[in-house]
Parts: sequence; structure tokens; C-alpha cells
Amino acid sequence: ELCRRQLPSALPHLLSMYQSSDNWADHIRVLTILTEMFLPHINRLLEQTFFSKVLPKTVQLFDDLMCELSSQAKVLTSQNVELHRTLRNILQTMVQLLEALTGCVRHICTMQEPVPLENVHSLPSSVLYIIKNTFIHCKFLTYSSVCSRRPILFRNSL
Repeated sequence: ELCRRQLPSALPHLLSMYQSSDNWADHIRVLTILTEMFLPHINRLLEQTFFSKVLPKTVQLFDDLMCELSSQAKVLTSQNVELHRTLRNILQTMVQLLEALTGCVRHICTMQEPVPLENVHSLPSSVLYIIKNTFIHCKFLTYSSVCSRRPILFRNSL
């Protein structure tokens, strides 16, 4: 109820924080707050109010994480414990991003009234982009020490 009352003032502030954040932890923290606490209270103008402001940055974050994952995995050795930790953190961040997108889809699916596609047009394209790129990345994954996490990432993207 508090989030519903504070939506008009808090949402613009959180969206601004999300757009200006410069590290993955801040992105995910604000994205989680937006999708779990505020999105459930937005029923009208979803595209203009929320998705068009959040999803482009979310897709960019996904691409950045995927690039960093690929880059770090190329130099992975079994003795490099710190690199293993870094890769695990990247994968955990990606899973959190996928959970936030899942929350967006779940919100649309649980609405009482059907939502016309033009009212949420950036959601399907963003979700499909991330599923496709996760699949492509996992399909061509060649670094075996990360493969144990691969099913979790791909399963969460579906």
C-alpha cells in the first residue's frame, strides 16, 4: 500500500536512479525494487510509464554482462579462484535480471483485463532478445568450467 501511495513521486526518482546507475549491483538493486514493489501498482500506460524507460537499459545491462562473461571465461583456468568468483557473480546478476523480466511478464499475465500488444510492445521484444542471445551464447559455450551454471542461466531465460 505504501508503494501505491508513493508511486507518483518515487517512480520518477527510481527510474532516474536506474538510468544513471553505473554498476551492475545498483542496476539490479533498483530494477528489483521497480519490478517487485512498484510495477504491481501500474495498470495503465505500462509502456509509457514503465517498460519504455526500463527495458532498453535492462537489455543493455544483459549485453554488458554477456560480454563480460565471455571475456572473463576466455582466460579461465582451474587455479584462478578469483576469476571463478567473478564469473559466479556475473551469472548470479544475470539470473537476477532474468527474474526481474519474469516479474514483468508475470505482471502482464495476471492482469484482469487483456493487455493489447501495443501497450507493452517493448516487453516481448526485450524478452525474446534475451532468450535468443542466452541460447546462442549457451549453444556456443566452450569453456567447460562454466558449463555447470549454463543450464541455470538458460532455464531462467525461458
